[in-house]
Amino acid sequence: MSPEYRISFELPPDFREIPVGADMVELTDDLRGRIGEDRVEDTDPVVLKQLLASYARTSWQLAETGAYYAANCFGLIDEGRPSAASLLISHQEVDCADPEIAVAGIIEIRRRGSDRRQLQRYELPCGPAAVEIELDTPLLIPAAVSVTGADEPIPVATLQAWIPVPREADPKARSLTVVTFSTPSVQDWETYCPVVVELLRTVTFEPRGVTLRR
Repeated sequence: MSPEYRISFELPPDFREIPVGADMVELTDDLRGRIGEDRVEDTDPVVLKQLLASYARTSWQLAETGAYYAANCFGLIDEGRPSAASLLISHQEVDCADPEIAVAGIIEIRRRGSDRRQLQRYELPCGPAAVEIELDTPLLIPAAVSVTGADEPIPVATLQAWIPVPREADPKARSLTVVTFSTPSVQDWETYCPVVVELLRTVTFEPRGVTLRR
């Protein structure tokens, strides 16, 4: 479900939006677009149905977690090396009557969880934010789907930003926007970092609905 406020930001065209909480018609159209109409006809109908079921499950699970925007990108970096990254934006209801107190509280709580996290307060054009960076958090690939047949830890670099929504966009001052950017291509973090920084610097809020700009 989309929050009552509108959020706008800039994101490179390499990122493709993943429909969140969409119906089957929208998901079918989006999946066909990702596969390519010329290849859909050559795809086994059973496989296509399985892909659609998995895509729908992902879309609905994202909505259940409070996410209202998701996107990913796949491409080549530098010498033709494949690379990937994902973006997730979600809404949390938190007392943000005083944005500075909210940000300080988030930083204090997050510091208790791990000494490997880099946590800092940042002043964005839209207001203060708590920003956390973890560059070597392992993502465990279960043995059942691992190429090696054993549990396989994959390093993941993640940046999360907690941004209290300004009172002008949320008069109740109870909205927190959480931006999560992650990539398993840890070696490409320096390439992705300016993308995340620019995204955060372009975040703006307005009342009602959701508007996204690239």
